[in-house]
Amino acid sequence: MIFSRSKNLQLPSPLIISKTPIKFVKEARFLGVVIDESLNWSKHVQTVASKMSRYVGVMYKIKKYLPLTARLQIYHSFVQSHLNFCSLVWGFSAKSNIDTLF
Repeated sequence: MIFSRSKNLQLPSPLIISKTPIKFVKEARFLGVVIDESLNWSKHVQTVASKMSRYVGVMYKIKKYLPLTARLQIYHSFVQSHLNFCSLVWGFSAKSNIDTLF
């Protein structure tokens, strides 16, 4: 993956490092963070939002059966942990990206 704002970036056809060809990808997952070639973090925010929606759906279904303290522990364990993980990296994304999480 090569980061560039230029849309007409000319790259060598096969990028080779130590006789190993390197393939080009549009996005990559590194330490749980999805990085795309334009660094706008929209794919990562979509990934976090889908994970959170699954857990919130489960929490909604079990809310009658668990007390508030147990539900808060589940929230902190499953939902808030995804929001906090590497938020210093992707947290300064565009406001429209961040608004999809809340």
